[in-house]
Amino acid sequence: MKPRIIVMPNLAAWIIGEMSKHIIELFHQTFDFYFVPELLVYWRPDLVKRLLAGANLIHCMNESATSLLVRKLGADCMPPAITWIHHVTGWSAEHDLAARHSCAITACTPGWARAIENLNPYGTPVHVVRHGVDSEMFKPRSDTREQFGIPTEAFVIGFVAHAGSNADNNRKGLPALVEIVRAASLQIPNLQLLMLGPGWADPVRDLQASGIDARYIEFLPRSAVPNFFAALDVYLMTSRIEGGPCTVLEAMACGTPVVATRVGLVPDLIEDGVNGFSAGIDDTQSLTEAVISIASPGKAREIGVRARTTAQQHTWANNFASIGKVYLQYLRPVETPSFEPRWMKDPEALTAPAHAADVLINAWDRILKRPGDARATLRSMKYGLEGTTIADQALGIALLKQWAFRC
Repeated sequence: MKPRIIVMPNLAAWIIGEMSKHIIELFHQTFDFYFVPELLVYWRPDLVKRLLAGANLIHCMNESATSLLVRKLGADCMPPAITWIHHVTGWSAEHDLAARHSCAITACTPGWARAIENLNPYGTPVHVVRHGVDSEMFKPRSDTREQFGIPTEAFVIGFVAHAGSNADNNRKGLPALVEIVRAASLQIPNLQLLMLGPGWADPVRDLQASGIDARYIEFLPRSAVPNFFAALDVYLMTSRIEGGPCTVLEAMACGTPVVATRVGLVPDLIEDGVNGFSAGIDDTQSLTEAVISIASPGKAREIGVRARTTAQQHTWANNFASIGKVYLQYLRPVETPSFEPRWMKDPEALTAPAHAADVLINAWDRILKRPGDARATLRSMKYGLEGTTIADQALGIALLKQWAFRC
């Protein structure tokens, strides 16, 4: 029997859930994986406890999952836990609890590994596992501008983030973004800013009031995101703190030049003037000059071709190759109980219903808290369910109701 590993993302339909599924796809022949989003700890503690008892290892895909399990179910019920810490704006009680109850930590850059080692008082081993990109999904495409209503002659700066992320100590660097766009618009005719992600209505309205052609797209299905990147002239990332972000690799894989602050994976990925441009945090002058330089004839294509070549070296398969060895290092032996529910013998059967259940729970919770945003929430839910079938969604509801996957 293959060793059993639980992977626990915070959101099934966002990047950390996607990372979890790449791990499963890459190593399913070596390990049996159970895909268990965090919210199932609240809705199906019986199921989660049953899985924990029979698991050889759990990979909590961020610190919130580890601390949630310890607080809600107790440390005694947990198998050895590896926690992925993507970034640290400040070493919190959640980080501390997760580090204390983890046998290892995964970090996505050498820089973050060093930072975590310095912050963590428990000496937990840290393994570097870099973020990656699906370079077959994210690739150069033509004729995508019409999909987003972009005029042919426009020079488009793109920006991708959830506005809620910027509430974390201005992590996404919105003031720098606004300053760069305003300064660049003085030098680049027909400049347009196109923001992707919920919550940007107010900044876009302010920019429009000052004469900047700015728009935002609240939601896109995951399958349409490559078209978004391919429609841009430059992807601008002004973050002050990042684990990755994966969006930098996604834009590069689409052949779109990137101008970014030197955070997360950027210092290890971008060679200035060769495959993109980078500058220090809040160095708006250098970032503006980089954006303007890309607007010169031929420059964007030259940078974009090299960016694509770099991204192809950072596929999920390449960058996640070391995870299997990390898992083998920390597995615990577990005796299989004489009786198990039938569904536990088919781990892959849980993935799609658990994904659907997580999307439905999150949508229901948002509607209860913000009924005025119900239309946007339902649209987000629709996109989050992309890739699942009606049967998966029905099983997801049955999972939540304890009609399916009984223990």
